[in-house]
Amino acid sequence: MDSSKVKYFGRVGRQVVGARARVVRVVCDDVETRRNVLKGAAKLKLETGFERVYISPDLTKEQQTIDKNLREKLKEIRITQKEAKINHNEIIIIENSVRKVLYSLPN
Repeated sequence: MDSSKVKYFGRVGRQVVGARARVVRVVCDDVETRRNVLKGAAKLKLETGFERVYISPDLTKEQQTIDKNLREKLKEIRITQKEAKINHNEIIIIENSVRKVLYSLPN
């Protein structure tokens, strides 16, 4: 990642003795940089010393609620469909190179 494409980064919240590490907020110059950071997040876990680092996009409260409901539904579906995953606000599986939607958000 090109560090010159980062507008701002810093810790969120106040420092508390004995508490977990605070979240680091990173603001990128453009969408492409943001996309590259999020795409590379999975590779970070393979690096020594970064196994417990987690990167996620900043979501609105509504998006967080939708995401939580999808993850709960995914847990239910994975009892029978182990390969199910979330993709574009739908729970899908890929069978014989065909994308099959198991659950979609109600409109």
